Amino acid sequence: MSDTLAEKPARGSRKASVERIVDHAGDVRSLFLRLADGRWFKFVPGQFISISIPLEDETRTRAYSIAS
Repeated sequence: MSDTLAEKPARGSRKASVERIVDHAGDVRSLFLRLADGRWFKFVPGQFISISIPLEDETRTRAYSIAS
């Protein structure tokens, strides 16, 4: 395996930063993301994304529904 191939992210994986978080209720919030490469993210109704956050001793992953 070449170094270039080893550095590629998983299929469909993108890096993004959280621009803003809006809490709507105790268990409902909106995350506004900006892709690191500046491109737009196209999606279809019902699609979701998994967000992985590396912590000190583990990585937590959670699924989020996408809305515009």
